Amino acid sequence: MIIFTEHARKRMRERDILRVDAIAAVKEPDSVYDEEGGTRLYRKKLTNHTLEVVTEFRGKRIIIVTLYWI
Repeated sequence: MIIFTEHARKRMRERDILRVDAIAAVKEPDSVYDEEGGTRLYRKKLTNHTLEVVTEFRGKRIIIVTLYWI
């Protein structure tokens, strides 16, 4: 199950990121990076940009903390 924090939803609106693109980045990433503290970064190339999605895990839940174009 993928859950979006309020912060992530706000950033999606500000940065014109579609929910479907965020989910695709997590489910079908081009690359994945594990960071300190249990954070995982997913990257997905979409058209002219690469989307990076920052997540945390809580049990079987994937929490999208924030996301941005790189």
